[in-house]
Amino acid sequence: MVEKIELMLMLAEFGAHQQKIRLRLGELAERLSCSKQTVHRRLVELEQEGLIERETDGKGLKVFITERGKGVLHSFYLRLEKVLRGSKTLKISGTVISGLGEGKYYVTRTTYLKQIESLLGGKPYPGTLNVKLEGPAVEIIEVLRETPSQIVKGFKTKSRTFGDVKYYPAIIKGLKAAVVLPVRSHHRDVVEIISTNNLRKTLKLRDGDRVEVEVEI
Repeated sequence: MVEKIELMLMLAEFGAHQQKIRLRLGELAERLSCSKQTVHRRLVELEQEGLIERETDGKGLKVFITERGKGVLHSFYLRLEKVLRGSKTLKISGTVISGLGEGKYYVTRTTYLKQIESLLGGKPYPGTLNVKLEGPAVEIIEVLRETPSQIVKGFKTKSRTFGDVKYYPAIIKGLKAAVVLPVRSHHRDVVEIISTNNLRKTLKLRDGDRVEVEVEI
C-alpha cells in the first residue's frame, strides 16, 4: 500500500487530482527508482482498484485520480495529521432530506440492534437522519470510507444477506450520535446518522435544513 500511496502522491503533484495528465513512464520510473514495467504494473493495479482512470491515445498515456483515489489520499493525510497534530475529528455538512424508511428497517434488525446499542451506549431511535452532502463534503465521505472504523457486523438469514456497516461516533448540535456507512452502499452523497434521540424532533429539523456533523476518526 505504501508504494501505491507514493505513486498516487506523485500523480497528484503532477496535477492528476484536478485533470487528466499525460505521463512519461520513464520519468516516473526514475523518480520512484524502479523499472518502467513496475510503474506500469502499479498503474494497472490502481486502475483495477478504482483509484485512477487511464486513457491511451496516439501520443501515449493519460491518467486521472478518481474520487475514490482522492479519498484514499485524504485518508492518508488525515491519519498523518492525526499522528502529528492530534486531530481526532472531521466535520461534514449537508442538507436534511427524507429517506425511504430503510434506516428504520435496518436499525431494528435484532443482530444490528444489539451491536449498535453496545456502541452507542443506549437503544437507538428506530430510524436515521438522512443528510445529502454537497461539494467538498462528498469527497470527505470518501475519506471516511477509507478510514479505519468500528464495524457493525453483517449477518445472514434464510432469505438474504445483511452486510457490514462502518460506525463512526459523531456529534450533531451537541447531541451524541453516529454516522453509519454500509460497506456495500452505492449512495455516495448521502449519509445516515443514528442516535438514541429522534434527531428530527429533538433538533426541530425539517427537509432542507443545513446541519454540520462532527465525526470522530
